[in-house]
Amino acid sequence: MAIETLVTTSSYPSHTSDMTPLQEISDLLKETDHPASVTTLRRWIAKYGLHTLRRGRADCASWTAILQVHRDEIALRD
Repeated sequence: MAIETLVTTSSYPSHTSDMTPLQEISDLLKETDHPASVTTLRRWIAKYGLHTLRRGRADCASWTAILQVHRDEIALRD
């Protein structure tokens, strides 16, 4: 019996150079007409299979990837 590994790939970039704490991303998005809470960001990360990493006590995600997901999620609402 073979063991299969499921690999989820995301169409969104995972740039380690722009990894930003989720709280900071949420704070920056508050300045837009479409804010997103940290909880919403976590839901998007799970939904789109985005890469995250932990720096100290903060979870981080790619700012670029979150911006693209934010754009797509807002487009779905409108």
